[in-house]
Amino acid sequence: MVRGDAFSRDWEIWAAFQSEELLRFIRDVLGFPRLHTYRDPFACVNVNVQPPGCEFPWHFDNNDFTVSFGLTEPQDGGVFEYVPNLRSHENENFRDVERVLDGDRSRVHQLILNPGDLQLFRGGYTLHRVTTPLDHERHSLLFSYVTDPDDMTSAEEAIRIWGEAHPDHYRASVREG
Repeated sequence: MVRGDAFSRDWEIWAAFQSEELLRFIRDVLGFPRLHTYRDPFACVNVNVQPPGCEFPWHFDNNDFTVSFGLTEPQDGGVFEYVPNLRSHENENFRDVERVLDGDRSRVHQLILNPGDLQLFRGGYTLHRVTTPLDHERHSLLFSYVTDPDDMTSAEEAIRIWGEAHPDHYRASVREG
């Protein structure tokens, strides 16, 4: 996974992420008039690089919404699987999450992301994973968006995910504590 702080603010990827036109499009499509780019320095923009034999396990994102762009042609495996809106802000729905983790596929949807495809989803509320690609790397570009402009991953969570925290994560943790 290539994290957000690896991208120069002069690069086209960063310009696209910060684009007011793209943000307006996402707001309109999702029906959220107050949507903001995620300011988390690591998780704002990512390129998922998934080598053969590597699964991205079931998880929820720390942001509210994710835009995924397919970058590579899908081969065997590398399928995006998701259970939409499995939890909400008010209800973590641990029982149904546990069912999926235990192998219940009755609510699981699948999507193959081709190069140039754009996918919008509620990463913070949709349980999702990517199955193991068998013989080719799978690449996708991810932009993250939030409804609260001050939303930020805690330092503890950043260390769990990335192995380190940015000073902004510590500042956010102090504000929350």
